[in-house]
Amino acid sequence: MEALTKISWSDSIQTRISVVLILLTTIIVSGFAFYNVLQTRQQMQSDLDELATNIAERLSGQLAEPLWSIDEIQIYADIDAEMLQKEIAAIVIRDTEDRSPLFFRQRDSKETLSVDSRETNIPYIIKSKIIRNSDGEELAVLDIFVTPEYMERELLSSVVSIIVAMMILNIALFLAIYITMRHVLIQPIRALTEAANRISRGELEATIDTTSHNEIGHLARAIDRLQVSTKMAMRRLKKI
Repeated sequence: MEALTKISWSDSIQTRISVVLILLTTIIVSGFAFYNVLQTRQQMQSDLDELATNIAERLSGQLAEPLWSIDEIQIYADIDAEMLQKEIAAIVIRDTEDRSPLFFRQRDSKETLSVDSRETNIPYIIKSKIIRNSDGEELAVLDIFVTPEYMERELLSSVVSIIVAMMILNIALFLAIYITMRHVLIQPIRALTEAANRISRGELEATIDTTSHNEIGHLARAIDRLQVSTKMAMRRLKKI
């Protein structure tokens, strides 16, 4: 009889179950991660909207008097104070009639503030508010521009962290499943297979571990009974 046939790594039950469990885990974790990214994006968008609303409300009140007296120094001081928020890309004060920029502050690619009035590459506008004096007269239009750049950076960082964590989890899970199955399932099955091969070769004194109480233990006891029955049958044949 042939010796115990070696099973290839790809055909092993151990490998296939490990791969299936890892795929299921990856799908589940990916689903939760995708949901978390969507929720985070919505929350960040809401935070940006709230930030722009608060700044528009605050600046519209602060700038009424400086605009009325055309105090350019105070106007830019108030604008610069709000531009400390990194999410604010630009603040523009426009004429109420032709909407031309009167006062302008923009954050450039180097994160420095610029008074260049050319409105190029400005992210989308979130809030626009009319500035009025105490008599309700329209003085100017205040536009608040916010940038999603920081939001995208945080989301990208979050996605990268999730991918790295998922890879580490998959490796750890694969090793844990592989080692556990090798000890609990594969080694006992190989031992029983070897015992069955010995019995088939007429070696009826093979030692079989029957102490386990799980399915492997039931199989071991069945093979042990087969060995005992074969012994008895061989003895009866010898007496004939």
